[in-house]
Amino acid sequence: MEKNLKILEVINEQKNLTQREIAQISLISLGTVNTTLKRLGQDEYISVVKSDKKICYEITDKGSQYLEDEINKQKKLRLPLNKNDSKPIKTAVILAAGQAKEFDIPVGLLNVGDEKLIDRTLDVLSAHGISEIYMVIGFKGEMYEQHLSSRNVTFIYNKQYQSTGTMYSLSLAKETIKDDFLLIESDLLFEENAIKSLLQSSKKDCLLLASPRSSGDEAFVELDENGDIYRISKDIHQLNQINGEVIGISKISQELFRKMTESFSKNNNKKIYYEYVIENIGRIYKINSLLVDDLAWGEIDNKAQYDNILSSKYPRIKRKEQELKINTIKQDLLEILQINEDDIKSIDSAGGMTNNNYKAKINDQDYILRIPGKGTEDMISRKNEYFNSKIGSLLGINVNCVYFNEQTGIKLTEYIKNAETLTPSTAKLENNMKLTTEILRKLHTSGMELNNEFDVFKEIASYEDIISKNEIKNFDDYE
Repeated sequence: MEKNLKILEVINEQKNLTQREIAQISLISLGTVNTTLKRLGQDEYISVVKSDKKICYEITDKGSQYLEDEINKQKKLRLPLNKNDSKPIKTAVILAAGQAKEFDIPVGLLNVGDEKLIDRTLDVLSAHGISEIYMVIGFKGEMYEQHLSSRNVTFIYNKQYQSTGTMYSLSLAKETIKDDFLLIESDLLFEENAIKSLLQSSKKDCLLLASPRSSGDEAFVELDENGDIYRISKDIHQLNQINGEVIGISKISQELFRKMTESFSKNNNKKIYYEYVIENIGRIYKINSLLVDDLAWGEIDNKAQYDNILSSKYPRIKRKEQELKINTIKQDLLEILQINEDDIKSIDSAGGMTNNNYKAKINDQDYILRIPGKGTEDMISRKNEYFNSKIGSLLGINVNCVYFNEQTGIKLTEYIKNAETLTPSTAKLENNMKLTTEILRKLHTSGMELNNEFDVFKEIASYEDIISKNEIKNFDDYE
């Protein structure tokens, strides 16, 4: 096949060539050229002509079409980039170096609802097990450092943020990032499902896509017949079809990251966006995409977009996320209690620190459903918790537990009416101190033996082990 194409290409470029001339130009032996020409002639891909008493060859229309088809097939070929199996992603890189001209602070520090945009992003990442965060900062980066001083974030400074693009910012992390990671732009507001969908995808390299908008600044994507990235452009006229719009959230493997930084090191344009570096690599390697239908998201490049985020996008995202949580909780309750959906009268958030709690009214009875937070299974033995909670219930100092799943940690208990959560100030009140000590005295003089031993130093060592296993960077002065 390769020899057929090579010889046809030579004949297509120059007419009236002899066998010997074809052999010299193609660097194929004369004997092989002779055999191949006979076969091509039988297939009617070439014709034999006499020129100046020489026997020469010309390509036919059929041969030209065959050559065109084969070249197009080769253009569609993509090599697999990853040979290793995917593993859970624990790392994210947030690009936050640039400046939106209409704002005098970094966009990530703008308020959305009752929180900063960057805090919401970090909370969503944390809720899905992303524990190692790197931020590339530039414009007023000290404001990020001050605001996020209590969070475990590693900062990378782009001092040339005014004259460079996103690929330059990303390349600054090449010596730091050692694992597959999520890549996120700091000016984005997106629903939690964006991260969830990307992490659940089996594809190691994946650009998250949404249905195209009409903002005037979209980066459109054309996919090939296998669903891989074929072309990315802001000019709609350059694409044969539009399969989606790049959001600014991607899953990047170490293999792809290495290709990106190698490609960028040979690039003279420091202002290039990372998406176009990925597109260039996608001409040779398979780069996947994931289109999330009806994804609620938005970006903030100017005040008009910010106003739209506050008035429309943010309320819609919060509503969608709440509806999704409520539907999930309903399914849990239906399965646990074996009831009809009509029996569920209401579900309301009941707060929580490491867990998410919900108050559910089932007919005339109120319950609390506890959904464990991400990562809590590493810190708590649910088997011990269940055993100890039963002892507390027997002693009358713990609420009655209706359901407890030792594998998932999901717990359903009866609701304590008129209960009041103690605060530092109310805990100091004399009456509350008496009530508290009475409960503790009842437990410690009961003769009951719990299923675990609490040793504060062992607990510290256990937490340090979790940090080490997850390769989380600790505070510089931790020791």
